[in-house]
Amino acid sequence: MLIKVNVNEKENLGGFKLVNCGNMSPPIYSENAGQDIRKYYKELYIPYVRNHDAALFNGGLRLVDIPMVFPLFHLDPNDPKNYYFKATDDYIQVDQDCGSKVYYRLGVSIDHSYNKYNIDPPEDYEKWADIATGIIRHYTEGWAEGFNYDIEYWEIWNEAEGISGEGRHLHTNWNAPYDTFLDFYVVVSKILKERFPHLKIGGPALCGWDKNENSAPMRFLKRCAEEKAPLDFFSFHWYTHDPHQMVKFSYEAREMLDSLGYKDTELHINEWQYLPDNGFSDMRENPPVAPKIYRSMQDSQAGAFEAATMISFLDCPYDMSMLYTTSTGHFGMYEADSFLPAKNYYSVKALGQLFHFYPERVNAEVTAEMRERISSVQAAAGLDENGNLSIVIANYKNGASDFEIAFENEYTGFEVMAVTDEHSLDSIPFTYENGVIKAECKHHSCTLWIKACK
Repeated sequence: MLIKVNVNEKENLGGFKLVNCGNMSPPIYSENAGQDIRKYYKELYIPYVRNHDAALFNGGLRLVDIPMVFPLFHLDPNDPKNYYFKATDDYIQVDQDCGSKVYYRLGVSIDHSYNKYNIDPPEDYEKWADIATGIIRHYTEGWAEGFNYDIEYWEIWNEAEGISGEGRHLHTNWNAPYDTFLDFYVVVSKILKERFPHLKIGGPALCGWDKNENSAPMRFLKRCAEEKAPLDFFSFHWYTHDPHQMVKFSYEAREMLDSLGYKDTELHINEWQYLPDNGFSDMRENPPVAPKIYRSMQDSQAGAFEAATMISFLDCPYDMSMLYTTSTGHFGMYEADSFLPAKNYYSVKALGQLFHFYPERVNAEVTAEMRERISSVQAAAGLDENGNLSIVIANYKNGASDFEIAFENEYTGFEVMAVTDEHSLDSIPFTYENGVIKAECKHHSCTLWIKACK
């Protein structure tokens, strides 16, 4: 298979969108016991990080979630003594140190336990909004010996329609009928937007996108429109092995938002990840296959999927995308035992450094025959202020390939690195003649990172 990439440095496409954001910063739990990943995380150059599920990956620490920060709901939310901010303060400080802006999820972490503990709807929606107000003020207005951080995005809840079980044990995020969540969002969003008109209030981090009339997304959006509820951003999630699905969803969701009058509402896919076909159901029905599936979510093919997907998001209606996760855990980018970077980390690192150090996006046109319906070959290129070029090419499931990368400009030096089963951004052989680099990769999926110096 021949993959050609023509780079036109004279065709300026502007800057790069926020497609390489993440979920969860480095954990503060067990940093002194081998889980300190800050050095590696910094090298990803993640612009925004969402803090959903942080409590699940910082064992024993009370942080981020409303019940962790304000544990006794009957107390007065206007009294700073009734909040516990310390662990969340330290967790958010990690984001500041690592260069990521916080995207704060107001609500609770997912609950897959048999007996649910924190996902019952609050008894008083207005009081819950008062508690959220205390948290927002603490981190943006210095209240309760707090901070004046630039935290712009405040997301209300997560996956309220999520189910996994039976009876009372069915729900995973909102232990009540979905319609009650719609009531909750309308009340809370109006209160928070009135109090903080300069901040972005939105959500609701739905499990997925579905344009059918009675789907959870449609019911949410129509209810918001009917009630004129604030919606500065609309967020949903998707886990798949098909990168084209998510691009298709972006156009459908954008069209629906616009049709309901939410033309200025940002569109966020703020949880997504590579997942082998039937991955969730296979793990639940046959638990022994789980380790193999988790490993496949961190290999070089997963990395190629992640890089190709982020690049494809640059030219579709998403305003922001967030990989789940950019931290530790089975869905993360670090080996479970050593906490060293897994293969997919290196693909995401290449793209993050391209966006950060070469911020002037230029055209990189790909020509390749797709071998499978879900295969994808994507390329993104950028220039730095000195005219040096960087390009990332992601080949997802398109087989062993020869690469030809042609440039308009002349360069004096090159470096070609690869992420494969055998390479972790290691240099690979290449030739350069008449303005064209030629290289080959014999793996089913791979990521190439090329740097060209003037």
